[in-house]
Amino acid sequence: MVKMMRTRGIKICFSLLMLAIFVVCYWQLSSWSRPRPAPDFALSTLHAEQKITLRQYRGQSVLLNFFATWCHNCRAEKKFLHALQREHAELPVISILTFDADADLGELQEQTIAIDRDGAVARQYGVRWLPQTFLIDADGRIVQHFTQPLNASRYTVLTDRLALVDKKSAH
Repeated sequence: MVKMMRTRGIKICFSLLMLAIFVVCYWQLSSWSRPRPAPDFALSTLHAEQKITLRQYRGQSVLLNFFATWCHNCRAEKKFLHALQREHAELPVISILTFDADADLGELQEQTIAIDRDGAVARQYGVRWLPQTFLIDADGRIVQHFTQPLNASRYTVLTDRLALVDKKSAH
């Protein structure tokens, strides 16, 4: 009798633990999929007299990419982003150089690059490793967060999400 009660108690505890884990995981996953406001920022570009803000792109979708010159995956991703910009010229891509105090800025002169010298903007977005990319809709909400380098295998996800965002903003 005691053994049966102990077994039943263990089963109940295990079931409650599994339920708690499910609830926490569901809450985390659902909060990731909900659009959240993208923090605004004002950063200098490579051309020090220019400033770039997220607010200036309100009314259109934006791809926000955090990168560093020392990051191998970031360099590979840059090629993909250039190809994406050629194909989707209407989609602004804001590249933010971060966590890279010793960057060779000469090699970046032909690109529009915002400089996050102290990593403050990256921290606002929760960036802990590079590269990371955020798709922001016309209302200034993060609708997709890519935590791995963008490449051909993620292209379909990005373009499908972009089509969905553009369709919503058209209404």
